[in-house]
Amino acid sequence: MSRLGPRVCCIALLLLAGAARAGSVEGPYVVWMNLGGAPGASADEAIQAFVNGSDRLCWPSGALLYMRQRPAAVTPALVRRALVQRQAAAQRDLRRVLRQPFGEVSGFDGLVAYLPGPQPRLLSLSVGGRWKSDSVRSASGELAWGPAFCNVLPPISRQP
Repeated sequence: MSRLGPRVCCIALLLLAGAARAGSVEGPYVVWMNLGGAPGASADEAIQAFVNGSDRLCWPSGALLYMRQRPAAVTPALVRRALVQRQAAAQRDLRRVLRQPFGEVSGFDGLVAYLPGPQPRLLSLSVGGRWKSDSVRSASGELAWGPAFCNVLPPISRQP
């Protein structure tokens, strides 16, 4: 009987350790903004199909993409100043807003924006201040939303 106690305790600890999530953070939690058109435009549809599809590459099941709902202070004008014009003050303002709680989330990890044009791009800013940019077109000239999205996706930076 005395030998059974430590075994049961070890088994219970192993089972609980596998199920424990203390200290872990799901995500990333990302705000999406299409700087080129109305909601439902082809960029929105392509990104939505990518994150909901079976070939998600870099999009884990705990990740959240806020496409239509976002903090009111995250405006197209602020995002353009922060990501396109790369104004330091606008980047600080955007990072501050993204760190704030919104709805049921304690904050976001960053923002990804679509910038249309002859060379369409995805741009991102993490709450840690990292700026990234990647072309949506592949080397062959075709649209490659998934790989570009993965390249600019902000890392998880929220604290547990």
